[in-house]
Amino acid sequence: MIIKLLGSSLFKSAGIYVGTGIINAVIQFLMMPILTRAMNPSDYGIVAIFGVLLSFSTPFIGVSGNGAIGRQYFNKEDIDLKVYITNCFLILLISTLIVTSIVLVFAKQISDLAVFPKSWIWCVILTSFCTFIVTITLTLWQVQSKPIFYGIFQVSNALINILFSLWFVVILKWTWQGRIMAQVITVVIFAIIGLFILHRNKGFKFEFNKKYIDNALRFGIPLIPHTLGGIIMTTSDRIFITNMVGLSATGLYTVGYALGNIIGFAEHAFNMAYVPWLFDKLNKNDEDLKRKIVKFTYLYFAMILLMALFMTFVAPYFLSFFVDPKY
Repeated sequence: MIIKLLGSSLFKSAGIYVGTGIINAVIQFLMMPILTRAMNPSDYGIVAIFGVLLSFSTPFIGVSGNGAIGRQYFNKEDIDLKVYITNCFLILLISTLIVTSIVLVFAKQISDLAVFPKSWIWCVILTSFCTFIVTITLTLWQVQSKPIFYGIFQVSNALINILFSLWFVVILKWTWQGRIMAQVITVVIFAIIGLFILHRNKGFKFEFNKKYIDNALRFGIPLIPHTLGGIIMTTSDRIFITNMVGLSATGLYTVGYALGNIIGFAEHAFNMAYVPWLFDKLNKNDEDLKRKIVKFTYLYFAMILLMALFMTFVAPYFLSFFVDPKY
């Protein structure tokens, strides 16, 4: 069974996704020695809090419409996918307006709680909005099993982000402002590219459809508590550290967390190939195949555990020379 799986389309796609994830991780880690020398721990802390605020806004801006599109792609014989995508964009616009209004009212409270500059909160909303568009483009490539396009888009995104970061942070000395602006400008550029790709592939059909909006909201709204729960578990630590110790401690924590996140990159990359493959196989309703999927899942868990153990032993030696001594 294992040999057959290794030669399947799942592993071919997974190889590309994992390779893309590794390239992105390598790009970011090669930047760490440069950024840790150009920014102090407090600067890193502000950038980390920006990521936390971005994570909290994501479930509400777009209401997980990209996931609904990915799910409905497998029912495209029963729906007009172009109309469905267009109505998900309508949800994106309305939800962004609602979130923006709430943020404007509570901007001071958010700024005080997160210890993040009030005048920069607009970057969070703009980045979330554009990220949704980028994610739809990537989701469609994922469900269509086009990992090469997915990989090129992701790697290009990472490279452009790093180039802007080098320019703003290292050359212009903008520190945390430069790092955040690099992320904002990059996601805006790739959102425009994503819209162009969707338009070129005739992915839009401008027709209001209440049924499709209801369907997308029924998919996305129940996911909000689940998504927020995951975000609270994975990012609230930065808020607590910032308020209890300070931004410098958050910066130190973020650098260490980035190393451990290598496993997350590998897991996420594999999942990109696994999800469309899994849905395709489950639709066949083959009990024997389902048992094989369960066995393979156990094997996958064991591999992730071995990676975690390996990183545990390597991390102390790696960080001692990779980041600036002040970290």
